[in-house]
Amino acid sequence: MPSVLILFFLVNTCISISAQNYNLFKLLDFKKNLIKYSTTSTPIIYSTKIINKTDTIVHQAELVKEKIENYVTSTITIASAILCAIAAIYSFVIFVIKCYKNNCRVKKSWFKIKSPSEYGRRNVCRRQREIILDEFIQQRDQASSYSDEMV
Repeated sequence: MPSVLILFFLVNTCISISAQNYNLFKLLDFKKNLIKYSTTSTPIIYSTKIINKTDTIVHQAELVKEKIENYVTSTITIASAILCAIAAIYSFVIFVIKCYKNNCRVKKSWFKIKSPSEYGRRNVCRRQREIILDEFIQQRDQASSYSDEMV
């Protein structure tokens, strides 16, 4: 169960980071627009300029680059938020299943970090259960083969 708590902590962290990144990008866009559309009292000089094709191509490339960067950052933000939401839902479902299997009782040990000796003890118990089951299956097979010989 500590994995659920760690997962929940990671989900909250991811969501807060995603929200901060999203707000940061909004703030940067706002500053760009503010600078772009600000009205300053600069003298207007009318002149005829020869349009160079390379200037327009470079300008268009820069616009496409900005659009791609905005798309990638928004996609990463949305994807991380979705993954965090899925992780939160998954951890909640696992918790509910674990609670259901334990007759709707929550154990304190679910929220504690287990020591390596505890994991070792559990492995020893599991091995002993497997040995007992193997012996039982062997005895059952021997008993069934013995009863077949008797018939």
